[in-house]
Amino acid sequence: MRSSVMKIAVLAPDQESYPTVMGVVRYGRERGNWNVFVELDVDIATFRRLRSWDGHGVIAHLSTPGKAKAVRELSVPVVNISCAIQRLPVPRVTTDQEAIGAAAARHLMERGFTRFAFLGITGLWFSQLRQRGFERCVREAGYPCDTMDVGQEAHSMLFWGRGTETVAEWLKALTPPVGVMTVFDYLGAAVVQICGTIGLRVPYDVGVIGTDNDLTVCESTRVPLSSVSRDWFQQGYVAARLLDRLMRGGRAPERDILVPPAPIAQRRSTDVLVTDCPKLALGIRYIQEHL
Repeated sequence: MRSSVMKIAVLAPDQESYPTVMGVVRYGRERGNWNVFVELDVDIATFRRLRSWDGHGVIAHLSTPGKAKAVRELSVPVVNISCAIQRLPVPRVTTDQEAIGAAAARHLMERGFTRFAFLGITGLWFSQLRQRGFERCVREAGYPCDTMDVGQEAHSMLFWGRGTETVAEWLKALTPPVGVMTVFDYLGAAVVQICGTIGLRVPYDVGVIGTDNDLTVCESTRVPLSSVSRDWFQQGYVAARLLDRLMRGGRAPERDILVPPAPIAQRRSTDVLVTDCPKLALGIRYIQEHL
């Protein structure tokens, strides 16, 4: 088996595809006999086609129950790189989601915020984990934390302005200055836009940080968005290493294998030093705007 070419399929969404695939490719080149095939934005039909594929292993982003069900019909080892669903009978390699939340909380505290809020997505396991890490870090420091979840149509909130009224009311009810973490960058960009429409200044009234460091989203918002980066390359590499073990007959780990998040990419949305002294705050703001 080791001397023959190993055919490996990587099924990943566009945003994660390049660095994740490069991590898999790096591991495969070190092994010397891997041939990596890539599918982007895969649907259930893609998984069904794999049933007749003559490959040896799959690394897949299992983000829906339908995909999870389809993958159980495959006869080759599979490694999951999604954390959208809590329990699946498939070994998983993912970023440490609670560490992502804690990193965002520490960043906002370093900017001087003493009030915090988290905006998540209903029904997504990684949203719950990021909220848990964020809340724990904030509350251990002795600060309050408000939370809110929206539906999984959050992308429509950014592009079409749908469903923004509830989030706007929630933001208005928060006491500024407040540091807000959103579960991913699309939602963070939506919060920046909503703040602009209701008269809240980012980052002076609301500091906003997202997750994933999606450059297209983070750099295109009215106020560029800070974000917790993820080490997609390392995730792909570790997933490939686990898949190699499974293909050689090794046992699957009992727990998820967690990859630490990458450093935070700070942009204008958290580029502030918060203080409770109004006069000092004005001076700091003037300096920041005229550097």
